[in-house]
Amino acid sequence: MSAAQAEQARERYAFHLLRIERERRENDERLARKAQAKLDDLQAASAITDPQVLDRKRAVIEAALARARAQRKTP
Repeated sequence: MSAAQAEQARERYAFHLLRIERERRENDERLARKAQAKLDDLQAASAITDPQVLDRKRAVIEAALARARAQRKTP
């Protein structure tokens, strides 16, 4: 393997790492938007009609969103 080929391989690998990180971040953002949309209209997004169960479900979703936000802020 020549020095030029090695450099090209390193560049491809660096781009691969950037792409993987970007895709992970975009997927996390997409899932957060989806969860927030369900949370905004939980009654319509859920087959559950019991208000107490809906409140528990809302709390679980809010906690998950908070964990996701905290995880994004810490590198």
